[in-house]
Amino acid sequence: YVEKEGGCNSNHFCSLSWEEDSLGSVSWWGWVRQQKATRARCTPKKGKWDNIKAWDKLLEDGRSAAHHIEGKGCFATCRDKWNDASRASNLAVSLFNQFKDIKSTSSSDDLGRSKAFVDRVLQDTVGFATELGESMGKTYDVKRKGTLSPLRLIMA
Repeated sequence: YVEKEGGCNSNHFCSLSWEEDSLGSVSWWGWVRQQKATRARCTPKKGKWDNIKAWDKLLEDGRSAAHHIEGKGCFATCRDKWNDASRASNLAVSLFNQFKDIKSTSSSDDLGRSKAFVDRVLQDTVGFATELGESMGKTYDVKRKGTLSPLRLIMA
């Protein structure tokens, strides 16, 4: 749970829920009223199909953000899309690296039911990260080289 954002670090692979806090009541008034405190919890999605759906959604959202950036040619005005695309790419590459290490040290039997998801991530990531990098890179280059671009003036 990320307090600053009021949600889970990854909405693709986690679900937000509110659970009773074991520390007690909200305040002295809550104690008098026998009111229990609750706090936000992020729990990982379970099951092969939920994770594969989450993976597909991550790829879709990342591509959508990158295509928006490239289509609009925006840099500072769509910072949230840059953040979304970067986060999707970073998460995909992080999963790729972790799964590559896991797969190199484990047998297919050890992976069990998660083998299909691990294989899917390993198969999709390189193309996905390359696609996002190219899309975002084109926009950055156009803004950097533009005659009246603030980015060009800053970098001069």
